[in-house]
Amino acid sequence: NGGNIPLTAAQTLATLSTSWVLADLGSGILHWSVDNYGNGRTPIVGGIIAAFQGHHTAQWTITERAFCNNVYKLCIPFGIPTVALI
Repeated sequence: NGGNIPLTAAQTLATLSTSWVLADLGSGILHWSVDNYGNGRTPIVGGIIAAFQGHHTAQWTITERAFCNNVYKLCIPFGIPTVALI
């Protein structure tokens, strides 16, 4: 943009804001869908569905596990395609 600092700042702010909103929306859609559809036997995402649905019956368990233990099941269906696209 030719060194236009106000434009660069505006573009950066717009990119960060849009990214935040889209990430929050995507996370909400994922949470809603796995809470309401499928079960532990659903191909590819069954482990995620079982874990998400299970946290409604034992909410406290998420606070007793390490962060990696709470998110590792997302790596196969989401992490691998994301890395492949990058």
